[in-house]
Amino acid sequence: MMDERNKESIINRLSRIEGQVKGVSRMIKEEKYCSEVLIQIAATRSALHSVGVQMIKDHLSQCLDTAIRENRKDEFVEELGELFARYLK
Repeated sequence: MMDERNKESIINRLSRIEGQVKGVSRMIKEEKYCSEVLIQIAATRSALHSVGVQMIKDHLSQCLDTAIRENRKDEFVEELGELFARYLK
């Protein structure tokens, strides 16, 4: 389960990203210059990536401790490998 403070922070960040995506859509409708749109797309992608990194950090801090305590380190490492493979696609 995610820490409430981190959860609130991530939800706020996702709300800002939602606004960025709507802004990109608006820019396209208004036929803004392509390079300006692409810069905003890159900024949105970067913001979303940052949220993903934070989620991974949270997962590591919560689940690694539990896996070690429950002697499931190898299972956790396998799960983590799969997580990174999916996230980095």
